[in-house]
Amino acid sequence: MRLAAVSKPRPLHDGASECPSCGGTKFTVPATPSALEIWQCQNCGNEIAVHCHVALNLSAPAGRELFTGTVTIDSEKDALKLLLKLKHALSFAERFEPFKLEAQHREGRLIWDLGLFLDFEVERAEAACIRAGARATFRSGDQPRHEVLVDRQLPDGRWVVTNAGRLDVPVGAVFELAVVERSRKEPDGTFRIVESAEPVLLRSELASVDILHHPLPHIPGGYSGAITLIGADEERLRALVAQRLDGWSIKLSTR
Repeated sequence: MRLAAVSKPRPLHDGASECPSCGGTKFTVPATPSALEIWQCQNCGNEIAVHCHVALNLSAPAGRELFTGTVTIDSEKDALKLLLKLKHALSFAERFEPFKLEAQHREGRLIWDLGLFLDFEVERAEAACIRAGARATFRSGDQPRHEVLVDRQLPDGRWVVTNAGRLDVPVGAVFELAVVERSRKEPDGTFRIVESAEPVLLRSELASVDILHHPLPHIPGGYSGAITLIGADEERLRALVAQRLDGWSIKLSTR
């Protein structure tokens, strides 16, 4: 018996891979996928060690609910220390991907998407974040986070905003955070956040949407429009817009 380490996507056991001993293309593979598997050639019985690229199934198992975790960073100087703590504290979670957290830190973000957590993991994740000194929230997976960029306020009190995302932002969505940041365009055409101010807590509800004089039940993804907000914290947003410097943007987020 000879073991040969090869790297293959799974499953490739019917004509898409060859046995290094006899050239056979049919293999018996383990019933449970894993990163390293032993495949047996059905022709000569030779076994090979195979590094498999197994796609993660991010859907919730039957009877379970998925939650999305979000962390708000109070200060950029604390971000690296918090990153190291969270990578360790949340390593127990099945769907936690630390490399995505690292990418958000490199981009200079002060709001981090922690990814998906199963319902029975949330309590432990909340406790882990508290111990790490992080302000985290966990929302049911059927409540996606929405964000809009604020341009200006019109004389009639409505706000001109842009939904730069792909998801529609429905009327009734409640914005709970205002993020002020400065971005730089990279050579590849992407934008990198180079500086962020401390997030401002607020609570304003999206009451109406008007695009090209047509009322809509949502802000479509990729569109700009005039919106009405309801909430006492609207005055806080007005102050942020008045104090905004050139090159800085204001983003409203539902967290």
